[in-house]
Amino acid sequence: MIRWHEYRGADLVLRVFGVLMLAGAWMLGAWLTALITARPTADGSPMEFLIGLTTFGAASLGAASLVLGGHLFDSVSISDRWKPRI
Repeated sequence: MIRWHEYRGADLVLRVFGVLMLAGAWMLGAWLTALITARPTADGSPMEFLIGLTTFGAASLGAASLVLGGHLFDSVSISDRWKPRI
C-alpha cells in the first residue's frame, strides 16, 4: 500500500485543502444567514437544513485537515478493552 500522506507535499496539499474547505464553510454560512434573515418565520426549509449540514461538514473537515495535515492518517493504538474478541 502506498503511504502517500507521509510526503511533505501531501501534507501541504491537505493543509491548503483545509483552508479552502473553511473558506467554503464561511461562504455557505454567510449564504445561510442571508436566507434566514430574509424570512421572518421560525420554520426552516429543507434547503436551509441541507446548507447547514454542508456547512458543518465542510467546517469539520477543513479544521481537521488544516490542523492535522498528513497526521490525519496516522495509526493509533487502542486499548485491549476496545479490540474485537474473536
